[in-house]
Amino acid sequence: MSETEQTDANLLLTALKELLKPRGITYADLAEHMNVSLPTVKRLLNKSTIPLDRLLSICRIADIDPQELFERSQKIRPTHTQFTDEQDALFDRHPCMLAYFSELFYERRRPGEIARKHGLDKISTDLYLAELEKIGLLERQPGGRVTFLVSPPMGFGPNSKVLRRMQKQFMESIVENVINPNEEDRAQDGFAILKPLRLSDTTWRELLGELTDLVDRFSFLSEKSPSDGPDSWQLAIAAGPASTDEHSHSQEWNTVCRISPKDFRNRRPNRHRSTG
Repeated sequence: MSETEQTDANLLLTALKELLKPRGITYADLAEHMNVSLPTVKRLLNKSTIPLDRLLSICRIADIDPQELFERSQKIRPTHTQFTDEQDALFDRHPCMLAYFSELFYERRRPGEIARKHGLDKISTDLYLAELEKIGLLERQPGGRVTFLVSPPMGFGPNSKVLRRMQKQFMESIVENVINPNEEDRAQDGFAILKPLRLSDTTWRELLGELTDLVDRFSFLSEKSPSDGPDSWQLAIAAGPASTDEHSHSQEWNTVCRISPKDFRNRRPNRHRSTG
């Protein structure tokens, strides 16, 4: 079972247990109706997966519409939490704070591990943790442990100062490594999708919603249980209205113009006004 399937199964089980409570259905009730032992029911509802026939059987006993169960599971799916303006401002002033928080939160390293990795002294470690605690990202605990006050997936909002500083470098990296790499540096699994679309405003909003849900889903997997392997990926999604500037390079691909045999002898058509 893939990580995404595992997450979906966990969400279904969580939603199922939430729907059983207001109906007054106990584990003992389920055991009696399903003709199984109480420990069996407890194992079913607390494992990472549940057989489909068992799931549907419980839905019938508790009078739960499977569609209602699915919708409930989607509502409890974690969505992106954005850093506050105060948190964003600290990371903007001190980028090393973001690097430290990333190792703590995304890579699940302990303060002691980070200190050994980067040769930090106790003063530096205490300062990092104190500043991150001050802006509400974590609480320090005895024994050098921390408790996070935020949950994955986390990200920057559209007005983030950090995001504005990072996005140019980020996009340049995508172009260099994926869209226009040297042959020896070409990413084996990298890809780019460029697709002009003619959609109604309603359909466009639906597309954006589905893209956001998809990114949230895999961001949650990335940040909740980061891979132990060496692979690290970058994802860049950019979309917006097509340019209407007649001098825009993109207009070259959207303009029908007069051509003649000499244009092909010259190997490149001259640009003329559209015939409409």
